[in-house]
Amino acid sequence: MKISMPVQIFLRCRINLTCEQKQSTTQKVHCCCAFSCLVSRPQSVLLIVNYFNCVACGHCEVRTASKLPQSSLWQRVNNPWSSSVFRFLLWVLFVVIVAVKHRLLTAAVVRCNRHSQLITRHWSKMSERQENTIVKGADSWFNKYTAVESSPEGTFKGVLDRFNGITVDSNMETCSTDSFPDILKRSLEHWIDRKTRGVWFKVHLNAASWIPELVNNGFQFHHAKNTFVTLYRWLPKDEVVNIPPFAHTMVGVGALVINERNQVLVVSEMHALIAGSWKLPGGYVEPNENFIDAAIREVEEETNIRTKFESVISIRHAHGAGFGCSDLYIVMALSPLTVEISKCDREIARCEWMNVDEYLAHPKVHETNRNFVRTYLEYRRAGVRIDCTEEMHQVLKKRYNIYSVAKVTTGDGKEEGTTNSNHNGTPKL
Repeated sequence: MKISMPVQIFLRCRINLTCEQKQSTTQKVHCCCAFSCLVSRPQSVLLIVNYFNCVACGHCEVRTASKLPQSSLWQRVNNPWSSSVFRFLLWVLFVVIVAVKHRLLTAAVVRCNRHSQLITRHWSKMSERQENTIVKGADSWFNKYTAVESSPEGTFKGVLDRFNGITVDSNMETCSTDSFPDILKRSLEHWIDRKTRGVWFKVHLNAASWIPELVNNGFQFHHAKNTFVTLYRWLPKDEVVNIPPFAHTMVGVGALVINERNQVLVVSEMHALIAGSWKLPGGYVEPNENFIDAAIREVEEETNIRTKFESVISIRHAHGAGFGCSDLYIVMALSPLTVEISKCDREIARCEWMNVDEYLAHPKVHETNRNFVRTYLEYRRAGVRIDCTEEMHQVLKKRYNIYSVAKVTTGDGKEEGTTNSNHNGTPKL
């Protein structure tokens, strides 16, 4: 570490506790001449240290006349009063050096305190950002997140949920890998004291070094996505662990599209479980996507046929699907708005309009898929459908899609017993 010049002077003064006399064949001079050297040559500031104790005890130092020329200042040094004056001046200089050193140390402490405040302000700003992310996130209506007003110095703040749990987001509250263990330890002690129940850490890729320390402190993995992993720890010793499992069911949609010629739109996938089999177009529902929107999107992506919603037909539920999840498959009837097929070459091997009768008897059609068509035809014969309506929760002010059975038409072609659908122009079966 580089030491500043005043501090070097101070240290040299403290170390040089004894006076030394150096002899030379040249002229002997009083050490106060070093003061004039200091004035004329600031870079020689350390000379004053070598001569300081000599002045204090009245001894002399030796120097060559060529380095410190004679002057009126030097000529007066034999005067005792003059010597005392210079000793006084040197003591004043020593006091100034000590004061400068103290000033430097104080400034360093202030800078350190400002750094601590910066970290604190950083956490405070992160908490404000949390209010715009976690607190107002998509799941805030369920968990009822609220910002934590205050927390002890050197602990994570996080946000509080309605179950008396804490969630810490590594993007919202940052710290170095070296300081994380101590901050985590203090935070856990604080949360245990305030009887927090579940503690959640959402750790993003840039803070992946936190994960081993969290695991060593009893945290377990809950779920992960592309850019983060969420770990949790249940703190109460007198309660059964009440952590909900992560999403365990994958949701897909299938679309039964029948045109005016009583033909059904069918596809044969390139990577089908049964090679060459025919099935309904469809796929997985994307995050924050409604079932109906997913079905319309999948049909257009695979066949380039645009459609609109008619009715939900069936729901198939199974277990042991991809990633060990359960599988929910929702089939709905859609009416075609276009007829020209243009298949997706990346996913679809073949695509065509097939007569309903042929589809029901085709050996390459799975029996479950045949039943979907039969159910649709039965709905049409009975004059019913499963419609979708949109409602608003009175308390949460959150929109829901409600699916329910409704009558289709009367003799004059008007619908009975149905409410307005969130998809305009819903056709009648």
